[in-house]
Amino acid sequence: STRHNEHASKIIEALNNNTNVFVEKPLAMNIEELKNIINAVKKNKKILQVGFNRRFSPLAQKLKKQIKKENAPLIINYDINAGVIPNDVWIHDKTVGGGRIIGEVCHFIDLISYLSDSEVKNVVALSIDSEQSSFREDDNFSAILKMKNGTLGYINYHATGSNQLEKEKIT
Repeated sequence: STRHNEHASKIIEALNNNTNVFVEKPLAMNIEELKNIINAVKKNKKILQVGFNRRFSPLAQKLKKQIKKENAPLIINYDINAGVIPNDVWIHDKTVGGGRIIGEVCHFIDLISYLSDSEVKNVVALSIDSEQSSFREDDNFSAILKMKNGTLGYINYHATGSNQLEKEKIT
């Protein structure tokens, strides 16, 4: 229950104290923190698990079984109607929360990786033009994930949708 900028140092400290670690996402805020965590895991030979929860949901488990039957590169569409978080909330602070992509979108990338049984190879992303809108760019974007096995994962993440709509939809 710490803010995102504290995760890496606490993970490394726990690993160096010979403790297995379960951490809520995000694991790290940047590549340097991630490299330091990887080194601590290798050095201490402890378990590190990130709290990506969507892959463990009953619906994700059922979908995964169905996908296994098809055994081909997939096209996965994931729409996220995230809702607005005010600009002064810590999650938007790049040094404390890292923004919603680091803090939340990592869940959706993980689910696409899980469902496709593949790692991300390339990413292309575009956001709305914040100069033309009162909404934040990093709260409103589309990304295409090209997975190593050929699967395409489309993420449409927006804070502009109606609260009458579902929060997440995957097809």
